[in-house]
Amino acid sequence: MDNYLSPADVVVLCGSILASLVVGIVYVVKESRHESTSFRYHRGGGKLHLFPVAVTLVVTFESSIFYLGYLSEIYMYGSYYWMQNLGLIVGCLTMFFVTIPLFYPLQITSVYEYLQMRHESQQVRQMAMWLGNVGSLLYAGIVTFGAGTGMEGVTGVSAWIYVIVLTSIAVVYTSLGEIKAVVVTDVVQGVIR
Repeated sequence: MDNYLSPADVVVLCGSILASLVVGIVYVVKESRHESTSFRYHRGGGKLHLFPVAVTLVVTFESSIFYLGYLSEIYMYGSYYWMQNLGLIVGCLTMFFVTIPLFYPLQITSVYEYLQMRHESQQVRQMAMWLGNVGSLLYAGIVTFGAGTGMEGVTGVSAWIYVIVLTSIAVVYTSLGEIKAVVVTDVVQGVIR
């Protein structure tokens, strides 16, 4: 039996990847008449709706780590692995009842702004940003390489090609289309999944 993708699978894969790029380009054209500000870039001008943002959060957690890692852990060691989700539930409830009510009235876009306000120190903010960026880069690298490894198994194309292509497309649609493009792309990818 052939372990590679069928032509229909390749069309769906390429279509979903190109859809991400097209969304970024569409938002560049659509939003070009507005001045680009930090508020528009990070918070969508305050006009993001609840459902698409919720889908974005869910799709963000459904990475290659989930599909390749968690499921194999459960297969190998049993469903007890899902107990870690109790911590996730506690974290989400804490965010919902403590963090969001604190951040929203302050009109800040990140925990780094809050740290600077709280400790009155630019150095604290910069250190936290540096550590956060290192963690995010490591996570993004693992997730992207995981997706590339999975695709290598079904296409025969090197995982590094997928890493380069997927990272380039993500950088383009994120930098061109701002947060709105990211949200719409996540919704499209969530529907495809």
